[in-house]
Amino acid sequence: MKRFIALFCATILIFSLSISAAASDVLGDANGDGVVNLLDARLVLRYALGLPADIIVENCNVNNDDKINVNDAKQILRFALKIIDDFNPQVDKTKWKVAMFGDSLVEGLALYVDSERIDYYGKLNTNTSNIYTKKPSGHNETMLNCVTGKGYNIIIMLVGINEVGNNTAAYIDAYRKVAEKVMNDNPEAQFVIHAMLPISASASNQNRYGVTNQNINIKNEALKNLADEIGCGFVDAGVIFRNEYGVLPEGISSDGIHMNKKYCEKWDKWLIETLL
Repeated sequence: MKRFIALFCATILIFSLSISAAASDVLGDANGDGVVNLLDARLVLRYALGLPADIIVENCNVNNDDKINVNDAKQILRFALKIIDDFNPQVDKTKWKVAMFGDSLVEGLALYVDSERIDYYGKLNTNTSNIYTKKPSGHNETMLNCVTGKGYNIIIMLVGINEVGNNTAAYIDAYRKVAEKVMNDNPEAQFVIHAMLPISASASNQNRYGVTNQNINIKNEALKNLADEIGCGFVDAGVIFRNEYGVLPEGISSDGIHMNKKYCEKWDKWLIETLL
């Protein structure tokens, strides 16, 4: 990411930042001058990095994910350089391959779901430190090797239930290293961070090793920020599980944490509908 930003800035250094945003409704036209060029890409990059930039916000979310980040700047740069001619081309995802890897929650998906579209690689007690050597159940390769170089179009990571009570900054730092390795090793794939799922009220009240819904929410907010920072996707299947109190309903899990077969199948269906 740092290498991209440095190259990006060098490519368009010759352009001035003195132009102010005016009226325009051209997608990708950050400064409102009616054209999409390298200056627009630089303005959006500055905005994404939190630097001063006078932009027309409505024109800058070119990948239509409801947020302006480095990915938008990259797409505007590609458009300005005529590498692409459409910000949102129609993509046939019917043959896309998807992989999801992670801890025991993903292992449950692998155990209970015969998915039509997603390959699941999970293992009990996986965390952001030991994931480099962990081998998913039923596989001889390490988890990261299972998802690398296999032609996956989307790679989803869910790791954290064993680290809910840990220091958040340390957890995110370790998570970032795993994420960036997977992204670097699979440059053609879309990398997606999956939020930690809520747990039941009874499991949260036990507060074993700091595993509470409050701490899960803190970690998820940090994961969302990380996704924005490194320019990857973020999904949260918790939206289909949380009850009116924001927790996992009692009875859909034997331990208040891991989904039973019915809800693993529901989770798999939601992922397919959301991502594909």
